[in-house]
Amino acid sequence: MPSDTPAACGRLSRYLRSHLLWRLALALAAALILGGLFLWQWQRNPAHQEIDISQERLARAAPGLLPGDRLQQTILCRYDGFQAIELTLVRYRPDDVLPDGAALTLEVIDVDTGETVARSSLPAARLEHNQRIRFSWAALVDSEGTRYRLVFGSVGDHALSFWASGSEAYAEGALSLGDQTWDDDLVMTTFYRYELSAVLRDGWRALSRAARPLGALLLLGLPGLTALLYLVPAKRLSLGTGLALILACSLAFWPLALLWTSAVDLRLGGWLLWVVLAVLAALVVWRLVRFGPRTLPIARPSDWLPELALVAILLLTVAARWLQVREMLLPNWVDSVHHTLITQLIVENGLLPAGYAPYVTVDNLHYHFGFHANAALLCWVGGMLPHEAVLYLGQLLNGLAVLVCYALASRWSGRRWAGVGAALVAGLVCYMPSYYVSWGRYTQLAGLVILPGAMLAADWLWSSGRDRRAWFLATLLIAGLGLTHYRVLVFFALWWLCRGGLALARGRLSASALGLVVGKSAALLGLCLLAVLPWLLRFASQVLPMVGATYGGMAAAETHDNSFPLGLLKVGWSWGLLCLAGAGAGWSWLRGRWRLAIVPLWCGLVLLSANLHWLGLPDVWLVHNLSVVISFWLPVSVLCGWVVTDLADLLTRGFARLARCVPWRAVMGTVLLVGCVALGAWRGWYLVDIVNRVTMLVNGDDMASIAWIAENLPAESRLLVNNRKWQGELRVGTDAGYWIPLLAQRRTNMPPVVYYQGDPAYREAINALAGAVEAAESADDPNLLERLARNGFTHVYVGWRGGKLEPKWLDDSAHFELIYQRGATRVYAIRYEGP
Repeated sequence: MPSDTPAACGRLSRYLRSHLLWRLALALAAALILGGLFLWQWQRNPAHQEIDISQERLARAAPGLLPGDRLQQTILCRYDGFQAIELTLVRYRPDDVLPDGAALTLEVIDVDTGETVARSSLPAARLEHNQRIRFSWAALVDSEGTRYRLVFGSVGDHALSFWASGSEAYAEGALSLGDQTWDDDLVMTTFYRYELSAVLRDGWRALSRAARPLGALLLLGLPGLTALLYLVPAKRLSLGTGLALILACSLAFWPLALLWTSAVDLRLGGWLLWVVLAVLAALVVWRLVRFGPRTLPIARPSDWLPELALVAILLLTVAARWLQVREMLLPNWVDSVHHTLITQLIVENGLLPAGYAPYVTVDNLHYHFGFHANAALLCWVGGMLPHEAVLYLGQLLNGLAVLVCYALASRWSGRRWAGVGAALVAGLVCYMPSYYVSWGRYTQLAGLVILPGAMLAADWLWSSGRDRRAWFLATLLIAGLGLTHYRVLVFFALWWLCRGGLALARGRLSASALGLVVGKSAALLGLCLLAVLPWLLRFASQVLPMVGATYGGMAAAETHDNSFPLGLLKVGWSWGLLCLAGAGAGWSWLRGRWRLAIVPLWCGLVLLSANLHWLGLPDVWLVHNLSVVISFWLPVSVLCGWVVTDLADLLTRGFARLARCVPWRAVMGTVLLVGCVALGAWRGWYLVDIVNRVTMLVNGDDMASIAWIAENLPAESRLLVNNRKWQGELRVGTDAGYWIPLLAQRRTNMPPVVYYQGDPAYREAINALAGAVEAAESADDPNLLERLARNGFTHVYVGWRGGKLEPKWLDDSAHFELIYQRGATRVYAIRYEGP
């Protein structure tokens, strides 16, 4: 036996040396491949074409151009790479047949130097009246901050021109013909070349701007770290799963803290917050000092490649999410206004408010407030304004959502690479949840970030039901989820039903198994109701008696749109991902991965809950097909990550049988690392400009105008703003006037959409006034003026985005006096005495 020892040691030494050389070779190969791909793309410098200036206000046509005429529009570029402009063509004689030589010309002149820096010509023979036309040229590299004069001309007298605004609409430029300057601007959209080099520069700037919210988020993550140390029953978690649980637990903790401190009339926004943070920090420090770092349930892996891939995906995702909002001054669309409203109320009061006053005349606030509680904490800790906190927190959660996808896939499959694949799909391959930024759909996003944590807690509850830590953890996550989004809580309830069904199946449908499922369900329900008891009492006393009057019951109204948004499943790679997820679901059945196998059953129940008419029951407005479809990224990412990784694992085993001397797992890990980073960077490039500009209601002129309103209009002023129908009879604002109550503290006719939670008379009064504006035939409509006078309106605001109220509608009326303008924005004083 002793004689065998040197030989065994020699074999072990050779084995270790060979594998070390393999790892070094693979690491070098990965670095060379990724470095080569980066240098190749850097040399190619691929680019998007992005919008710089957008002036769409249209009122009249500029005069027809004669040979030798110089129609000039000055502009100020905000970005490097100016390369194109779109205009809307006017043909004064649209029936004329233009000769082949007819053309429109453009010179781009640097105002400071007088140098012509670009020329473009466009054949006009086949152009139509009102056609959108584009002049293009080689991108101007140093155009940022440069003022240009765009000089348009015509080859031949063909009565060609362009549409214009009819009044000042672009603050940084002017329109002129020859020596005559007009109070006018062309209807135009300018474009710039957004190159990879600029993206990397802006990405670094964006991440540096994220330092403050990221720092505040780390501080606010103390509850999650405490939960990880004290409540998680598992002993060996991957790093990504641990981070996901810290995120989910922290998001769930703060709304519960706000609920209970408000119940005893203690203001969380002050010294109490710092006391809570100090206590949590002390608990963390004591645990680590008392038991050492080993008390963290994070396993140290022998192979760090999955963690490296996850970190790369996380950084790419957060950078992409931050680049998406590089031009946004406020969060987008309709939902963002009331998200900011609730956040602002919490910040102002330090408590969970009873209602929406003074911004909306509704006494009982029963909207889920978990996201807003976390946003308010960012304001208190990070010194941000409420609208900044909503935007920054929303985008951070959008990026960090990859962690919870990783946690589900890796735990359910037992493979970290499955989690990496899920993170890649959710963060950089699928356009959801990235597109949530266009809608400001941040509350549902926050709920979906907590949901996987609640699912994992449910798993631990089933496997270690006698461990009190699992009960505390599940209660924290589920109760926090309930305060964050009611609809996602329904999703979890359906998951619990599926998980209970799995437990019954494993118990062979025995009476003891049924008793266990019912007992655990009842106990968990009781604990969660106890955790949200103050909120439950508010609902029982104030909300439930008013459900019929406020919502007309739980059944969806006939006007409720529950059509299936099939188009959303055809965007980008969505259809292919769905097919791959379907294959993953079938594969999980064949492989006996039952927690993965019940995912399609869960998805089916969620879809059924949005279509109860399939069962002959009325649909409910709380869950609808749109809300289900935009959540598909979560289960799809998990199933896609699982099936790809499992097939890669089978392939690795096959290679290992052919050549045992090669460390195929390390080879496959390297291939997966390179593939994930390369694919993530490539697809992330396409997500940079995902924001739908139609949903952007505010630009810089609006912000300047709202600041002027706050400084110059009396506090008792009331402004009429643009509105439109949105869902059924609900109205919403169509431009920056929607934000005036929150940013300028002045009343308007269009409160945030939560006004529908008020009593019927209040809702009908708002809708009636909005309908009068929509139906008015002119600004001098007697019915409109009488309504405005009766309701005490003193001013009108017209934003950049506009609506029914526009300068061409108001300028000719003696009842509306222009008192402020900047670009396309206007403030008018109302003169009821008339001409």
